[in-house]
Order: sequence, then C-alpha cells, then structure tokens
Amino acid sequence: MIRLFLILLFFLQPVISAEAPFRPFTAKVVKKKVRLRAKPELDAPIVRELVAGDLMVVDGEEGHFLRVRPPSDLKLYLFRTFVLDGAVEGSRVNVRLAPDLEAPIVTQLNTGDRVLGEVSSLHPKWMEIAPPEQVRFFVARDFVEEIGDEGYLARHEKRSEEVRELLSLGDNGRNQLTEPFENISLEEILAPFQKVIAQFAEFKEDVTMAEAAIRDIQQEYLLKKVAYLEGKAVFTLPSIIDITAEAPQEASNSDAVEIASTVPTAPVPQANPRSYWVEVEKKYFNKWRAEKNNLGSEEAFYLAQSKFAEPLRGIIQPYFRPVKHKPGDFVIVDPKTHETLAYIYATKYYLQDYLGQEVEFVGVKRPNNQFAYPAYYVLEIQSCLDGSLPLPSGD
Repeated sequence: MIRLFLILLFFLQPVISAEAPFRPFTAKVVKKKVRLRAKPELDAPIVRELVAGDLMVVDGEEGHFLRVRPPSDLKLYLFRTFVLDGAVEGSRVNVRLAPDLEAPIVTQLNTGDRVLGEVSSLHPKWMEIAPPEQVRFFVARDFVEEIGDEGYLARHEKRSEEVRELLSLGDNGRNQLTEPFENISLEEILAPFQKVIAQFAEFKEDVTMAEAAIRDIQQEYLLKKVAYLEGKAVFTLPSIIDITAEAPQEASNSDAVEIASTVPTAPVPQANPRSYWVEVEKKYFNKWRAEKNNLGSEEAFYLAQSKFAEPLRGIIQPYFRPVKHKPGDFVIVDPKTHETLAYIYATKYYLQDYLGQEVEFVGVKRPNNQFAYPAYYVLEIQSCLDGSLPLPSGD
C-alpha cells in the first residue's frame, strides 16, 4: 500500500524545468557607441546609440542578445488617421521608429488598443507616443554588465530627479546674493549643493557642478561681505602708541574676510592722496612725542618704527574705490597668484610712480579699519623689478 502511494505521488509531482526562469535585472552599458537594435540580429534596424553609463532593464535573452525594455525617453510614431479618441481604429497598424513610411516597424497595434500621445512636431500627420507595453529592444550582451535588481533603474531615476530638483533649488537660491548683505544666508544658499555632494555621490557630473557652484557662491559672498565691511569701517587711531615698546597693533579684523582677488589696472586717482596721509602720520608722530614726553624728530620717530618693519614684495596697483576710511590708496598684489596682499600708503614716496611695477620695500603696520587685508605705511622702497633704485619724493 505504501509502495503504491509513493508511486502515485511521484507521478503527480509537477514537472519542474531544468532551466531556472530568467530573472530581470538592471544593466549598465560599459562600452562606447553601443547599438540598441529593434531585433536580436546584427543587421537589425538601430533604435539609437547608447553611451557608457546608460542604464536599462533586461528581462530576457535571445542568443547573444539581451532583451531590454525601451528607454523611458524614447518616442515612437503611428499615422494619426488610425487613432480616434485615444484608441486605435484598424488592424495591424504599424508603429515606427520615425514619422516616415520608410522608417523601421517596431510593433503593430489593433482596433481598441489604447494610445497616449500628441501630434508630432516633426510631421503633423503622425502621432508621437510612448512605446507600447509589449515593445522590446535588444543589445549585445558583451557590452553591458549587471549592476542591480529590476527595481534599481526606477530608484536611480528617482534619485536623478531629486538631484535635478536640488540643483534647480540651489540655482534659484543664488538670487539671494543680489539682496542687501544683511539679508543673505550663506548656509541656506549652499544647502542644496552640499546635499548633492553628501548624498548623491554616484552622480559624478552633478557633484562636480555642485562643487563648482559652491566655489562661485563663496567667492561672490566674500566679495559682497568685503564691500559691506568696508562701508561700515571707521578709521580710528590707537589710543596709545608705544613705538619703542611694542609694534603698532592692527585694528580688530575679526569680521573681515580674506579672499583671492585680482586688482585691475585702473586710472590713477585724480587728487594726490599724499597730503591726507601726511596729516595721519603727523598724528602718529605727535602721539609718540606726547607718550615719550620728548621733542624727538620725525627721523627719530621713523627710526623707532623701523624696529617693527616687515619686508614686503609685490606689484603696486591703485585702490581707488570711493569708500570711506580705506586704509590706503594703493595695494600690493602677489606677482604669481595675483592675490591682493595688503593696503599701503606713503608720504615719503609718490607711489603713482611705481604703478604696475614689482617692488621690494619695508613697511610698518597701520590700522586696517576692518578692511579685508592688513595695512602698511611704506618706510622705504628698496628696489624695483627692473633693478633701478627709486628715490624718495621728499616732502
């Protein structure tokens, strides 16, 4: 009895195919100019050329070809006269790769098949539609590799859309830089780009765009902040200047920012600024005499100052922006990087004579009035790039 039962059970078992069912997966193109074809044949019509990195869902195989679902952005065409109220009217209506009677046929539709589309901008007698559900194309298996399950492509496209939205949000946020400085939130502007970099590393081109945007925004923000600080700066002399005991201190610069910028060559200021700086230096000189309770000469004053002088080198350029309390009428620029190094002024030299020249000199710090760079009074110009030794202009 038991033996008979086992025999019956054996014959009643479902027949299991020796070949496992095909498991759909997401594939990535790994070669250049890979052809997507309408049939699994080397001479079949070419649907489009794929590039390295393109993704597709593979749901079958035929010989040396993989069967893939149509790209989401692909459009197909059928003659408009066969469509009425969103449904096909006719038997074996050809759907083609292009709005042309000579274009390859991809599939055929019959009466009642639903289609969604619009009049083709390429030809008004044709309707442009998304590929019908049954449409499949083919790619040589040697040119693609599996990178994920069937749902990977949908997840990837969703993340791609999120990246595009973040970049668009970031671009719109950059408009905030046109507002008054007090209303600008740098963190808010940068946030979308920073999120792209932190959370979407697989989109390398988008990450590169986000990094470039951050650099541009930070540069623009710093320039705007410098202008803002310069507009608020107030020139104040130190309350006490002890020339023989310590170096003159630079005014508080905690709110200032350091930026890399190129100072353009510009016309020399119309008025000679030296007379203003002569008065400024006289105040330093008089304070020194008052603190020391002596009648020392200006020569003695600057000799004392020279103990705290610093060597400097760069190209002299004018700083002629019409802002109040600027700490100098000239700047020095690094000859290699073109970055601004410091503001400078002089009473002993006409700095206009050295515009555009690379000079070596010694200077002593003066208050920078919360501007972007340190400020120096030029004690002595030692040499020019051409080897000539400049002479003091005298008073």
